[in-house]
Amino acid sequence: LTPHTLPPGTIVYKTDTSMYPKGYFVQDTSFDFFNYAGLHRSVVLYTTPTTYIDDITVITNVEQDIGLVTYWISVQGSEHFQLEVHLLDADGKVVAHGTGNQGQLQVPSVNLWWPYLMHEHPAYMYSLEVKVTTTESVTDYYTLPVGIRTVAVTKSKFLINGKPFYFQGVNKHEDSDIRGKGFDWPLLVKDFNLLRWLGANSFRTSHYPYSEEVLQLCDRYGIVVIDECPGVGIVLPQSFGNESLRHHLEVMEELVRRDKNHPAVVMWSVANEPSSALKPAAYYFKTLITHTKALDL
Repeated sequence: LTPHTLPPGTIVYKTDTSMYPKGYFVQDTSFDFFNYAGLHRSVVLYTTPTTYIDDITVITNVEQDIGLVTYWISVQGSEHFQLEVHLLDADGKVVAHGTGNQGQLQVPSVNLWWPYLMHEHPAYMYSLEVKVTTTESVTDYYTLPVGIRTVAVTKSKFLINGKPFYFQGVNKHEDSDIRGKGFDWPLLVKDFNLLRWLGANSFRTSHYPYSEEVLQLCDRYGIVVIDECPGVGIVLPQSFGNESLRHHLEVMEELVRRDKNHPAVVMWSVANEPSSALKPAAYYFKTLITHTKALDL
């Protein structure tokens, strides 16, 4: 999309009220970030073959020095296909192989995904290659980056790969003085270099899901993420109604489905500074949290 393919228009502001729909108003709210509307990330259009890979879910575990990669693959368009799965290390060498739409791969002498500053070689990534074949021809192919790590919570510790992890980071925004909310690779790399300069190992995606490119970089840099949904401003009793809850549940489903396979994502944030002490908030958040935990295998 460019100014030539989508010519910019002009904004009529309070000069001809007949041009605005009934009940319109101008938002006048204070924000600590650029609250712009419109397209501020890349828009990608793509086609799929008749039989295609619809979704991949990966869960990792570790037993001694063996990495376990359990996978589920959803294929749409046909029930007659063959699935082949290869796991490649960072050098492109195949270290495990499987077939079928679900299974478990075992990786001897596994290289774990470690956060930044927790290991001399942090953020080690494998590649899961999935190939769909029908009638002797490959119809679809997808490569999913995979980091093998474990996450656990005790009464007093947050553990990554069995070792205590201390969140030393920031609350972030997808903002800059150059692009506003617009996505820009050089500015994103600058932010990540600043995180390293700070000695930070994590951040929260306040107050909305960030672009997929941000999470991809987190995986590669070893920056741990608290992944937040756009649940902001839930402060009034009427904010906890059934309609809001239904939408909130859908939003969490979309967030988990998109980001579930990122090793950098270790926590889901269901809201930012809500009025959780209000009476209707108890049922609202109990339902929301239970649903989110069920989504996160």
